[in-house]
Amino acid sequence: MKRLITILVAVLVALSITAQKKQMSVNVKQPGTLGACIGEKNKKSVEKLTIKGRLNSADVVFLREMAGRDTVGNIVEGSKLACLNLMKVTFVADTTCFVQRKNYQACLAEGGADLPDYIFFGCRLSNIVFPDSMKRIGMHALSNTKLTSVTLPEDVSLERFAFANCKELTQVTFPHVLNEICNGAFYGCDKLENLDINNIKYLSGYSVYMMKSLQRININGWCLHADGYLFMNCPELQTIDFYGDVLTTGGILFAQNCPKLETLTFHAPVYDTYFGKTDSCFAFRGIVVNDIVLSSINKDMVPVSPLEKIVTRYESLKANLDTYETQYHDRSVSTARRTLNQTAYNLACRYSLNNEREKALDLFEKVVTGGFREYYHFLKDSDLNNIREETRFQALMANLKTTEEKINKLKASAEYVSDGRKANVTFTYQSPSDSILTAIREYFNLDSIAGNGSEISRIKRIMYWLHDAIRHDGNSSWPKCRYNAIELYKLTQRENRGLNCRFMSEVLNDLYLAVGFKSRFITCQSKEYDTDGDCHVINIVWSNELGKWIWMDASFAAYVTDENGLLLHPGEVRERLRKDQPVILNEDANWNHKDLQTKDYYIDYYMAKNLYLLSSHERSETESEGENGNKTPTVTLIPHGFEYTAGIVTEDDIEFWQRP
Repeated sequence: MKRLITILVAVLVALSITAQKKQMSVNVKQPGTLGACIGEKNKKSVEKLTIKGRLNSADVVFLREMAGRDTVGNIVEGSKLACLNLMKVTFVADTTCFVQRKNYQACLAEGGADLPDYIFFGCRLSNIVFPDSMKRIGMHALSNTKLTSVTLPEDVSLERFAFANCKELTQVTFPHVLNEICNGAFYGCDKLENLDINNIKYLSGYSVYMMKSLQRININGWCLHADGYLFMNCPELQTIDFYGDVLTTGGILFAQNCPKLETLTFHAPVYDTYFGKTDSCFAFRGIVVNDIVLSSINKDMVPVSPLEKIVTRYESLKANLDTYETQYHDRSVSTARRTLNQTAYNLACRYSLNNEREKALDLFEKVVTGGFREYYHFLKDSDLNNIREETRFQALMANLKTTEEKINKLKASAEYVSDGRKANVTFTYQSPSDSILTAIREYFNLDSIAGNGSEISRIKRIMYWLHDAIRHDGNSSWPKCRYNAIELYKLTQRENRGLNCRFMSEVLNDLYLAVGFKSRFITCQSKEYDTDGDCHVINIVWSNELGKWIWMDASFAAYVTDENGLLLHPGEVRERLRKDQPVILNEDANWNHKDLQTKDYYIDYYMAKNLYLLSSHERSETESEGENGNKTPTVTLIPHGFEYTAGIVTEDDIEFWQRP
């Protein structure tokens, strides 16, 4: 009898085990019901799961537990889920955390098909099929998993450490177009030996980082932009090949601690590169160029091709850029286009100087029709003097003057409105008694520089001193130091270099704050801010004598007045241009004491373009930017109804120019 009972129990257990499913497909019609769809008895038995439907945070918690991790990151013993198909899944926005640990929390902040940050961090998944319309794999979304291979969907972005420490990952199949690889996306994936990327929009710094077995990297198609500091700490990396067009790169150091790296090869045109240095890459033989290079900041490492060779391919290069712009509308395309046109323009100037007029005119016409429409630059460039009387030249210039009036865009912009979008901020200013501002005041002996004159004279004297002390260099690389006046100044002296307008304005802001003037630096951008990288940064200073803000620009030793000599601020200049009212530029405005600035160029052309969007930090203080900075929020003044989403925005000009 006992033997019979034992047999029956064994049979029942076997039947129970058989009833538990190893493979399931479920349709989650109501968010929050994944657990009910699968059933508690199957929670730890399912090895392969296909899900269709909408999931909320409760569903993600259940799914994570099936894959071996609970909400606080503990291992869930006995869980078996390894293969997960999310092709028909979307997520529902939910503020409840599905991961809640001491150092980080994660929830479904936004709905949609994108894979949220940390969603499967530490889970035992070995295979995953991504949602159909997914465009983002979030930070640490699949790090520390058991994935062996992945096939990425089209146009996806891999956020920071998306696949970090996937120790079993041996194969990544990239889509036709990859949107972005961010810092450390494959950090610690020690079995990955090759990266075969097709076309990619953006390779961020440290995107290839700490990969012990990686031997080669192929970019088999085009690359819109690749940052500097790309390839780091890859001890087996030997070759890097770019087989398609490279539009722009960061610089200057692109590889570090890759001791076996031998070559980086460009097999197709390079439009604009800052690449040039490696560090601790002992086998590196240099950058190999198998095609043309239009612009290079490090010509010893990456030589620029002869102008004539570049221009023979002008039409095909332009056609490629037209295609990229139509499809991707990326800022790097605008930079590359400007580089191409600048190259052709330089050759046109050479032809003009050599009195080869027809060649000069042919090229000049190409660059103008190709989008290089710098009317005021053409007007004063003496290199073009030999073709100025030509009918073709005069016709092109007449058309440019009519169509390129930058003021017209300001006139066409919407008004500011007080009942539209508001920032609801109060701008604040660092006290001059702060220790770092006190140090700045003493280091530069600012009381002596400012002098004992009127408030306006002191403001001007500080601006003029900086204009003389540091040269303006719009093409200079971003400084590697703390962004305060002392460190920036020391860097320029040590490296015998200049600063671009942004850092000139940050230094000037520090100087003004240090002596007690309320000041902000203002980033002035064009209507085409997303494709036009040529913005300008200036300062506004509050004058107690005048009871208003005034414009100061150390890059060009410039300030602006009305017809009666009243100093103006950027908002006032903008509105006077819109209303055809007089605006006067100081007569001694200049660039590095070499070129005098004219009102026609500096105000009516350059600044008229860049007075469309105006941004400044909510808190004006030293080191408000930079790696060690406070990164205080920016507030941007926009015309009513304009689409702009970066930082905080306001359509109320009174709010933006509020009295300190």
